[in-house]
Amino acid sequence: MEQNRDETRGAIIDGARAVLRSGTVFDLTPEAVAFASGVPVEAVFEAYPGSDRTNNIGEIVFDIAETVLNNLMVEISELTPDDEWATNLADTTVVLLTSDPDVNRQALLAAASLGRGTVRRAKPVALNAVGGILEDRKEAGEAVDEDRDAELRLIVTLFRGVIFAWASDRFDQAELHARMLEVADIVISQRDRRRPTSDI
Repeated sequence: MEQNRDETRGAIIDGARAVLRSGTVFDLTPEAVAFASGVPVEAVFEAYPGSDRTNNIGEIVFDIAETVLNNLMVEISELTPDDEWATNLADTTVVLLTSDPDVNRQALLAAASLGRGTVRRAKPVALNAVGGILEDRKEAGEAVDEDRDAELRLIVTLFRGVIFAWASDRFDQAELHARMLEVADIVISQRDRRRPTSDI
């Protein structure tokens, strides 16, 4: 039963993304999503019943935006903190955001306009996802820097600013890459400041 519900929600999200690729958030109606998803319109209302703060389409938009941000944070948390880290951070961000730019931009901006701390639970969800990955890596015997949690909190804050600037200002891939390199430089400089003087 749970699997069918997850499959239905997955189909609805895929349908919503298809609508956003060919139109705008103003075309994102339950009927349009149902048609693009291949599910009955009742299934859209059942899977996304809405809440006291937003309607069912708002909930779908939040799901898309949350997934974008969380996938990016997971990818970032898995980067090796070596000499190539800054470039890999920028590359990863550009690839993931621009893989479906029309959808990602619209979902992020619509979610931000709907409120709930810019995007529903995105920051704590992202940090929890990252924290879980780091714990798994520790348990597997990998060396995980104790400062990674503070580092990741800094990344989340700066990173979200760049993402929403990209979504609203519609700057190109080169500018997105450049701004992510700036984020990486700030994080690296903070990492160096925390390092004991004897290690420098």
